[in-house]
Amino acid sequence: MAIKGQTFKYYPKSLKVEAIRLHMEESWSFRKITEHLEIHDKDRVKKWMRKYRREGQASFGDLEPSMMSATRLWDTAGSRMNYTANITLS
Repeated sequence: MAIKGQTFKYYPKSLKVEAIRLHMEESWSFRKITEHLEIHDKDRVKKWMRKYRREGQASFGDLEPSMMSATRLWDTAGSRMNYTANITLS
């Protein structure tokens, strides 16, 4: 249950897809993924993985995780990271 005044962390679709890809294709552990992508909730990647297994590619959009990769881009201040998806069609 949310607490009054509580803010929620938003993760873009490209970061979610990269987390799924790292787990499925690279066999990374959930812990390693959360540390690498700086995801604060340790169970968040597990929830995304369950959603992907339940709903397939429709869970995060039209593209398969194997068709996308996330790239870290620093903003001008150097303190915040943004993730963009690079789509490779085979």
